[in-house]
Amino acid sequence: PAANTEGMDEPAIQTVENVPHGRSQRALAPKTTPSSFVPTGGQNTPQGARGSPFDKLPTELLSVILQSSLPSLEMHALSDPMCCRNYMRAIFRIRFVAVLWKETLDGSPWVWAIASSTFPTQQNASNIRRSAELPLTIHYSGRPFLWENQDEIPANIQFLQLTKPTLHRWKVAWFDSLEQNDLFQCLDQPAILLQELHIHSLTFISPDTEHYLFGEQLPNMKHLDLDGMVLPAHAVPVYGLRFLDLGHSLGQSIPVERLLEVVGGSPGLEHLGLTKLDLQMPSTLVTKSTIVLNRLQSFRLRDLRGEEADYLIRHIQGPHCIQYGFDPSSILDTALQAFEPVLQQIHRTTDESSLDIEGGGIAWNGAETIHTSGG
Repeated sequence: PAANTEGMDEPAIQTVENVPHGRSQRALAPKTTPSSFVPTGGQNTPQGARGSPFDKLPTELLSVILQSSLPSLEMHALSDPMCCRNYMRAIFRIRFVAVLWKETLDGSPWVWAIASSTFPTQQNASNIRRSAELPLTIHYSGRPFLWENQDEIPANIQFLQLTKPTLHRWKVAWFDSLEQNDLFQCLDQPAILLQELHIHSLTFISPDTEHYLFGEQLPNMKHLDLDGMVLPAHAVPVYGLRFLDLGHSLGQSIPVERLLEVVGGSPGLEHLGLTKLDLQMPSTLVTKSTIVLNRLQSFRLRDLRGEEADYLIRHIQGPHCIQYGFDPSSILDTALQAFEPVLQQIHRTTDESSLDIEGGGIAWNGAETIHTSGG
């Protein structure tokens, strides 16, 4: 009989090889009731399914429809350690709706283009094989969750060794709660397709480690989110970013000129966030041209010294930015003067706007409320 996915053990994930198929499988046609369930026998079409509108859809269109019903694997969704397991669970549930849907998903390599440290090794190997040569999403979560099948979950190094041969296919990579520098010894080869990278380390990852990260070749990077890492002069060159978020350099100084070089090389930047960085200010006062980011929508500075915030605010402008986030203690000095043109423009384009400064941050309230507080 078909598997009862509703009764599936919450942490369990079935590999494709273990899914029932052939004569033993039953299928439910779209929009039919359980009473129409019949053994499929020699025909893989249940009673009432023949002539269904879904049968007449082109395979490519049905594939797109099924894809839209799966949970998101966008960067924001990967912050949930369960997101990848929920994604795979949804795939197996859809496969048991109808044989046509199963065959469509099984014949769509993009469905399987995901590997996660929360999957059993067998599932990751199956996904990598079934995804052909399509770009991959790599998800690593080091958070201590107690899965019922914990023995099947690969160790850190084992997961990276399994996925390392596919580095040339990586498009999105999410690494969260890392604790060991040696994990990145597996990531020393170029990842030329990589566009989105998130690395949050629980222990500081030294500049020497970053030196060989991805073979210093990330030509297509668009989204870079690093926490517990620095950007030394010899780091991977990254330009053309749309999203840049750096946090917690943990006592390792970052030359502010190096940071401005990356920002200036990304004129299409839409988000810039800097948190608790130890910026190395220039030894002599050098007049530099202001970097104008016309596409910048969000600009956030947290836990920076006043001189650091002042320097960045004076050298980075976002004329169309709508979200600002700063600590009051960092900007309530001469740096606030740099915002006068922006504040006046917002005030002219909003009704009864007001600026609230409290202990938790700053909030601008208008017709369309723009929050820039600590959250």
